[in-house]
Amino acid sequence: MLKEKHFFQDISDYCLGLAKKLGATDCEIVVSNNFSESITVRNNEVEQSERSENLSVGLTTYINKKRSNV
Repeated sequence: MLKEKHFFQDISDYCLGLAKKLGATDCEIVVSNNFSESITVRNNEVEQSERSENLSVGLTTYINKKRSNV
């Protein structure tokens, strides 16, 4: 199920706040939610059905001129 906008905002706020608390001077964050579904049909019958959902968070932090990606 696709998430609501406030869900992403809460994750972003938490990660950015924690990074700042741990000493980051600057931060960037990307939060994404992907949903896919595939169905294989053979001879007019469903042979296979797959569904997946991925939630990912990418965080880049800077401490002075040093950069780290997670």
